[in-house]
Amino acid sequence: MRPSPLHSERRQELRASLNAPLAILCTDSEGRETRLQARIIDISGTGAKMIVPVKLPRSTTVYFYCDRFSVGGRGTVRYCDPHKQGYAIGLAFPSGTGWKDLRSADLLTLAARVTGAPAVAEVESKV
Repeated sequence: MRPSPLHSERRQELRASLNAPLAILCTDSEGRETRLQARIIDISGTGAKMIVPVKLPRSTTVYFYCDRFSVGGRGTVRYCDPHKQGYAIGLAFPSGTGWKDLRSADLLTLAARVTGAPAVAEVESKV
């Protein structure tokens, strides 16, 4: 079975695997704001994957800031797929998340702090 063209791999940056709770603010196409509890799964300089409790339409604006790691931004939902814990959303952050200047070793260290795992965390390179 071939991957869906909507989900074909187009990443050009390293993504650090994370597993941390955070609050996000979502703004729909009519300007209504909703605050949700989410879980960040991975992050890069211009994107992130999160788990949210409700379905979010494509193009929904999402704001987040994680004080603990000084990362955040304003992004757009690129996809929203059912997940065993709610919905998995892919977010694009055209202005960045604050991770783009970190080297791979720094990403591994920060990911390990968030997940509580040893410093040898999984970081995938997607092209």
